[in-house]
Amino acid sequence: MYALFAICCTATADTLEDLPLDTKPERPQPVRVQPEPYIPPVDVRTELARLNPQYVLQESLDLELIRQDGVRIDEYRSRARKQNPFYGLRMQEPLQPRHISLFVLMNLLDVYTTMEGSSYPCVVEINPLLPRKPSLEEVLLLKSLASWIQLDNNLDGKIDYNPQLIRETTFITSIAVMNNYDVIQRAMKTCPR
Repeated sequence: MYALFAICCTATADTLEDLPLDTKPERPQPVRVQPEPYIPPVDVRTELARLNPQYVLQESLDLELIRQDGVRIDEYRSRARKQNPFYGLRMQEPLQPRHISLFVLMNLLDVYTTMEGSSYPCVVEINPLLPRKPSLEEVLLLKSLASWIQLDNNLDGKIDYNPQLIRETTFITSIAVMNNYDVIQRAMKTCPR
């Protein structure tokens, strides 16, 4: 028991030696509260001006920033071309003879079915570029002009067709041919020649 008392006294004495006896305990410093920053009230005139479309347009279009972005894009493209010689290369699938054959065949069938259908008295042409009862020359002229524009996209005299456009046009022309055939079948029943 005396041994336990001696150990506790020794531990307490060691702890007391670490404390300085001549210093006063520090007073806690008061916490200084930072004042909140002053936020002015919302200017109603500015808010109302933002509702004006002209103000919004002037505020949203920063032409200098747009010009700088264009310069950055051009610099990126030139760097990309230097790093990759195939940058910007677009592979265009060549137009095969079957595509051209189908294109010509559908246009010829469209001319034939248009002329056959307009020969019936109750059938009229609904194309606004043609008269109600077109002649063969008028239909051929319209078809040849439309085909030339499709084959020569920028009208420079050189054939620079777009294979996807030719395929889509062939498909649309085939739908027109089917419609013409349907009109002819109905005209044969309702108003024979």
